[in-house]
Amino acid sequence: MFLEGKKPHFAVIAGCIFYGMNGLFIDRIHGMSIAPIIFYRLFFGLLFLFIYIAARGKTSDLKLKKRKGSLLLQGVLVVACMLLYFTCLKITCVSIAILLQYTAPFYVMLASPLILNEKIRKESISVLFIAITGVFLIVKPESLSGIELTGNYMLGIAAGLLSGVIFAALIMNVRILKAEYPELAIMFWPMGVALLLLSPFTLEISPNVLYSNLKVLIAFG
Repeated sequence: MFLEGKKPHFAVIAGCIFYGMNGLFIDRIHGMSIAPIIFYRLFFGLLFLFIYIAARGKTSDLKLKKRKGSLLLQGVLVVACMLLYFTCLKITCVSIAILLQYTAPFYVMLASPLILNEKIRKESISVLFIAITGVFLIVKPESLSGIELTGNYMLGIAAGLLSGVIFAALIMNVRILKAEYPELAIMFWPMGVALLLLSPFTLEISPNVLYSNLKVLIAFG
């Protein structure tokens, strides 16, 4: 009974571990820009996801219903979020990229009263400002005496912050889609849309480069 009740907690911990490994894979992929890396990550991820769904006999969960536009939007947001996140990851480092993307809950809290009709308390607003201050201190502590607004580092920071904003939009859109679709469909269809959007970028990768990175890309997916 104890383990049964802790399954959601274990799932969150496992998800954090896997998500935190992104940087390890990026460092081992050579000769490829961000867009093709994301394409092949999605390609193998979608392939494994479909095999998993078929093996469980859950293909009926993929049936399209209402809110197709929200599924399409989710796919566009997935592409934008990944491009910005991995750009930040390449320019800065894993810890900063993850930290900046996970400012998303703060944006969700600010936008949820307008979009999801949820109320926020004064305490939550206070915590928001404290958290944003903490993020600033961790990312660029020396900039308190003179903020630097140029260079690749600041570009990476900007990409990370934008990935957090888009990640917040992903979270809110998922909450809308949950009323219509099971979780497998919410994962599958946006990944498929994202894959189509990124498919033109595969033309810039030679077969030799793809083959040399294939094992890492499969594991990444």
